[in-house]
Amino acid sequence: MTLTRETAIEAIQASPFAGCTLTDVAKGYAVKKTHKDAVAYLAAKAMVTSRKRWLNAHKAAVGGDDLRMAAYAAEGRAETNTAWAEVRKAESDAPAKPKASKPKAKAKAPVTPKADNLDALAEQLVALDDAAFTKFTAKLISLKTGK
Repeated sequence: MTLTRETAIEAIQASPFAGCTLTDVAKGYAVKKTHKDAVAYLAAKAMVTSRKRWLNAHKAAVGGDDLRMAAYAAEGRAETNTAWAEVRKAESDAPAKPKASKPKAKAKAPVTPKADNLDALAEQLVALDDAAFTKFTAKLISLKTGK
């Protein structure tokens, strides 16, 4: 089912988390009984609101980032700071994702002047008989004039 703005608003209003703060929803995410409802509410809220924290919380919930969701659920300044410090520590301890490298431009081959093949062409034209030379000249003129 594709979530549209209208269905997202209806889902928010019908949810048991309607009117709750992100902290309350994150606490509900941690409880196995309300886990699915919390993820559905976060998806709907992320679509409707312009607040980035709801979108980030939805990404964390869908991605299974329990440490980040625990940080969202933390209450009080000291507990919140400690929880987010753990998230930052886990991010710095995680192996860095290799950045996609741009393909390096291949070095262009040095331009070597082509040998002037006019002499060879002239020899071939001299070797033609009159009928073949006439056909060649007619074809050359038609190609040049586009007729």
